[in-house]
Amino acid sequence: GLAGYNREAIVTDSFATGNVTATDGVYVGGLVGENLRGDVTGSYATGHVTGKNTVGGLFGYQYDASVANSYATGNVTGTGTGSIGGLMGSNYENSTVTNCYSTGTIDSDAYSQGGLIGFAPSGTITGSYFLESAGAGNGNGTPLSQEEMKQQASFIGWDFNSTPIWKMLRENETYPRLEWQRENKGDVNGDGVINFTDLIMSLQVLTSQSSSMMLTEADVDNDGNIGLHEALY
Repeated sequence: GLAGYNREAIVTDSFATGNVTATDGVYVGGLVGENLRGDVTGSYATGHVTGKNTVGGLFGYQYDASVANSYATGNVTGTGTGSIGGLMGSNYENSTVTNCYSTGTIDSDAYSQGGLIGFAPSGTITGSYFLESAGAGNGNGTPLSQEEMKQQASFIGWDFNSTPIWKMLRENETYPRLEWQRENKGDVNGDGVINFTDLIMSLQVLTSQSSSMMLTEADVDNDGNIGLHEALY
């Protein structure tokens, strides 16, 4: 989605929204296909990912590398016998996964599959979660219900407050998203895309008791008022 192969490089505050389909080969990911001794932080992917094996919503394969404060929401389909996961297909060697989550549905008959990571014989997984209804629990990551995924308290150890990395835009309604995404003014529902739905939600602010955070998101042109002129902006 962003890079097929990331070797010994740093990826920060980046995202991919397109669907990724590989009809052959391995290491297929919504953001990065293979992360080899790379460092990925504060990034996300929302597209659906389809591959033969070693497929994940964010990465296909990670080796002696790290990913932190990142997430994937796209569905993942594996047509082969490899490892399939909502966030990552496989996690090897000294690789670390810290404060990440995935919500995409797993569709595969692969030998190794999991809601968060399909296969992780080594490495460290800390403070990472997946939607329990999306894929199997295999000991890699912590499953959360739909309701729990939308509650800040569920994400133990995550930074929502001091110098925030994450924001829960609307408690009990949205999944966590990265603080830097709030720079994308107008994305009121926090899905990474600005469209007609966001306009409708902006106008609803006028007649609701919305949080100050939502008011900030809806005021696209920063004039202190919310109205039809937001659509023109």
